[in-house]
Amino acid sequence: MKLHYNLLHGLFDCLNNTLNSKYYAHKSIELIFKKNKKWGSRDRSFVAEATYDIIRYLRLYDKLSNSNYSYTEKNIWKIISLWIYFNIESKTNYEKLWVFNKEEVNKAKNLLEKKRVYRESIPDWIDELAIEEIGEKKWEKEISSMNNKADLVLRVNTLKTTKKNLIKKLHNQNIHCEDIPDRPNALKVKKRVNIFKTIEFKLGFFELQDASSQLVAEFLDVNTNHKILDACAGAGGKALHIASILNNKGNIIATDIHEFKLKELKKRARRNGIHNITTKIIDNKFLKKNKEKFDRVLIDAPCSGFGVIRRNPDSKWKLNPKDFNRILNNQTKILNNYSKLVSDNGIMVYVTCSIFPSENEKQIALFLNNEFGKNFKIIEEKKISPHDSGYDGFYLAKLRKKC
Repeated sequence: MKLHYNLLHGLFDCLNNTLNSKYYAHKSIELIFKKNKKWGSRDRSFVAEATYDIIRYLRLYDKLSNSNYSYTEKNIWKIISLWIYFNIESKTNYEKLWVFNKEEVNKAKNLLEKKRVYRESIPDWIDELAIEEIGEKKWEKEISSMNNKADLVLRVNTLKTTKKNLIKKLHNQNIHCEDIPDRPNALKVKKRVNIFKTIEFKLGFFELQDASSQLVAEFLDVNTNHKILDACAGAGGKALHIASILNNKGNIIATDIHEFKLKELKKRARRNGIHNITTKIIDNKFLKKNKEKFDRVLIDAPCSGFGVIRRNPDSKWKLNPKDFNRILNNQTKILNNYSKLVSDNGIMVYVTCSIFPSENEKQIALFLNNEFGKNFKIIEEKKISPHDSGYDGFYLAKLRKKC
């Protein structure tokens, strides 16, 4: 495979933006695509997949290149050179690429991969935390699974089409999908494509949503008589799903602390043909005004994301122990504050995309044993393993408030 220089520089820019700024990989890729609008699907696919693969195994490449977590221009090119050598057959001869002793590099790689922190490419602190939280045997399976590429999963917008009709329309464009068991509106795309370019996406026939995430809206157990709050709505994937379950009826309030996320939700709702969602910034005023007002409260809590590493591999490198403890404290505060919005006999669902008990069942146990949770009772719980399911790791807890 001949790699053109503009693709190599696109890959360099993506890595530089991700490793030397606060950008996550998906944002870096988005910026590069905007700068190179003439790239074809094959070029875009190469840059995106190479970026994610290098970030996924960054610690291994860092060690082999002797970068020591210093991502200078020279070191990034060394890492790119190693990735090309191990992953594709290329005759590219470019002055910026690193010429190295292949025998020595192969030997070093084989030795390093005997250790999990290099083989699976994870920071020591995460490895130690995971062993403490879920045990080494289970962690070995989970992290190995999460280093696989994430599947491309769609959620059919039943307000606009049917699963059968969408399969047919995409098939006509050589985009082939298959059903996912126990997910009534989910389709897995067999081969990765730029699904956003399809007319079906632009018309709101589907959203991208992992198979595990699609369980959340149904778990909330809603009907059109309920006053519903999606308290940490973000860009609204789960709120949109709830709206489709209600057939565009009922009353859904979607809140977040970030206005730009709610603007994106509004944009997506228009594309989906949804008009039963109202967006509001959540703050102390909202909390006081809406005490015990909601029959259903969904708390999709900010978390470490340690159940979705296959989708966001750079989260391994963006977080540190201090961040993790801050996340735990924030989850506790959110549970305590937002639980006040649940009406008598109402239901609150707490969700994270983490596999760690300290963010999940331990948070619920802490809540049930304090003054804010004394009137709640857990009635159902789900733990979704990335290894066992093949999809994102999730935790869901359903609690009912006693009268």
